[in-house]
Amino acid sequence: MAVAVRLADGGAGAQFMRPGDRIDLIAGAPTDTPSPGNGRTPVPIVDVGVLAVRSPPPISAEAGAAAATEVVVALSRRQITQLAGFSDRTVFAALDKYP
Repeated sequence: MAVAVRLADGGAGAQFMRPGDRIDLIAGAPTDTPSPGNGRTPVPIVDVGVLAVRSPPPISAEAGAAAATEVVVALSRRQITQLAGFSDRTVFAALDKYP
């Protein structure tokens, strides 16, 4: 299934991602508290296929805060359930690329 995931990096990492890449999705701290809360972090979702990358448009004075980058990934039903556990957290993508 194709799922759009909003990344917390504000577009910085998206410039290196391309369709066909494999990434890991990692949950950060809960978005509503400055500390990790109960200390339990969801297990990363590893080796996810990138289908598309949607970078935010350039920031304009009228737009205010920058939009987040979304990456469209292919996930299994199990991984979608796992991703639901990230709902109150920021999400980061780890991409291994070699020159």
